[in-house]
Amino acid sequence: MEGEVHEAFQVAAPIVPYSVDDILKDGCFLERVEIDRLLDRLRTKKNLILQGPPGTGKTWLAKRLAFALMGQRDDSKVRAVQFHPNLSYEDFVRGWRPTGEGKLSLADGVFMEAIKAAAKDPSSKFVVVIEEINRGNPAQIFGELLTLLEAGKRTPNEALELCYPDADGRRHRCRSLASGMKAMGVSGDAPSRAQMSTDRFGRNDADDRLMVAAARLAFDLALPTEAAGTNVLNLPEREATWVRRLFEKAVGGFYDVVLQPQGWRVRCGGTLGWQVDQKTSGIDKILPTMRTDVVLDHAPSGRRIVIDTKFTSIVTSGWYREETLRSGYVYQIYAYLRSQVGRGDPLADCASGLLLHPSVGDAVDETVVIQGHGIRFATVDLTAPAGEIRSQLLRLCEPVLQ
Repeated sequence: MEGEVHEAFQVAAPIVPYSVDDILKDGCFLERVEIDRLLDRLRTKKNLILQGPPGTGKTWLAKRLAFALMGQRDDSKVRAVQFHPNLSYEDFVRGWRPTGEGKLSLADGVFMEAIKAAAKDPSSKFVVVIEEINRGNPAQIFGELLTLLEAGKRTPNEALELCYPDADGRRHRCRSLASGMKAMGVSGDAPSRAQMSTDRFGRNDADDRLMVAAARLAFDLALPTEAAGTNVLNLPEREATWVRRLFEKAVGGFYDVVLQPQGWRVRCGGTLGWQVDQKTSGIDKILPTMRTDVVLDHAPSGRRIVIDTKFTSIVTSGWYREETLRSGYVYQIYAYLRSQVGRGDPLADCASGLLLHPSVGDAVDETVVIQGHGIRFATVDLTAPAGEIRSQLLRLCEPVLQ
């Protein structure tokens, strides 16, 4: 975040003095007495709203008042932003933003950038110019910081903690928001099933029923079915790729939550490179990319598990036997393992593979060691209770053959 602040407030050179006289020289139509009054109000109240018809120079004057307040014309210490109906706290203060890697990262908004820049240079003044403030919702945009706009609230004793974590990863809770939620009966403690079963809805809470039903499914680690029940959800598309991706995300998310605290490193959706010695000019256009679903690394024990999830039956009928593993899947996991050997990664040299399939009532868990790599073929029964599904997934991380 510090790099972003540096870009937003770059040092401008040279810095020239600026005063009320310069505002008048620039062509301001107000009298000097009026400008002095505006500056006094800005120094005292820390905030100033200029009102008038469009095109009358409000933004022009606001920036020059900022320069006069600072005593110098320094564009690096003045930040302008325009409010509009869609602007939110996440845009202006701090919020989560998607990255090019398909993840979320915490990003500071204009206001936090100005605050961090001012904290680095406490001897200077910084000004944020807000255009079209009447078009936005200040309570929504400023959030808990709305209180701190008052000059009398800008003291350490009145400080509030942000709802989002800092860049160093520490999470702070907003005192005012936490106390308000607690007053409404919402706390950070997970509710018991007995408490959830006593939830009552009023006539104005109908829109919340679906959200609460979905939250209860997640709380119970339950899967929706097509059997008759008290809640109705829209039937998802029965497209095989979408369902397989859902199964992949569920497995990766489970291991990420459960194994990370135990010292495992969990990676989802990575790619592997081929060890190419020579190639023709057009091979890059047709050579497939090796993309793993989930990779589990446990450095203390020197273990790596490469997981590839499938949403098909683990076995199929063969030419010479009633049931056989799907050869394409076996070749795939074999390539994932052997292609990474000898690249200077000790975990890759002895990595094991796991082909994981969902099942309904059936259980398969077989392992074979090929050229020093254990390859496991297993299923997880999605009709089992949540605790049993958890146990099945954890057992798959335990070595079978030594």
